[in-house]
Amino acid sequence: RMYTGVKNVVSKGLAERYDLELAERFRGVRMSSENCPPSDIDFIEVTDIEKANELISCHSDNWGGFLVMNRTFYKISSELVSYLVKNGMVYSDPETESVIVVGARFMPWKQLHIGLYGGEVSGCLAFAMNKGLARGVETLNCLFPSSSSSTEEIMLESGFELEPSDFIVMETNLE
Repeated sequence: RMYTGVKNVVSKGLAERYDLELAERFRGVRMSSENCPPSDIDFIEVTDIEKANELISCHSDNWGGFLVMNRTFYKISSELVSYLVKNGMVYSDPETESVIVVGARFMPWKQLHIGLYGGEVSGCLAFAMNKGLARGVETLNCLFPSSSSSTEEIMLESGFELEPSDFIVMETNLE
């Protein structure tokens, strides 16, 4: 699997030459932590892998079956969920049955990535903003399927700004 910008036709062409096919197209948003309004929203960390699998699998299709952190595109799987739980990246609000995955694969002091969310969206985003403020990161980032106009609308209404160009994920199955 590899990703590139939609405007990088050479990279896409090289991927196609080696039989990689389009898996998903993503749109990115970001927000400076300076623009994050503090709130009293707090979620609890999910430490049970089975519960995390249940929460995340309900929303996998809304995210094209991928979770993105630091521009690394992971297919959602039980192995990935286990990794996320062990690294303290899965949070939920049992009252609203909301879930959010936030963290960073590297440079956690610089950016906080929203990998996936589901449920009561404004609460999820408020929690992510609080988490970013608490960690002192420069920006909050999120990549989501470009076909999800509702996610884009919510993110823009919440103060996020669009990245200049979309991304595509190209993949092949080597089995």
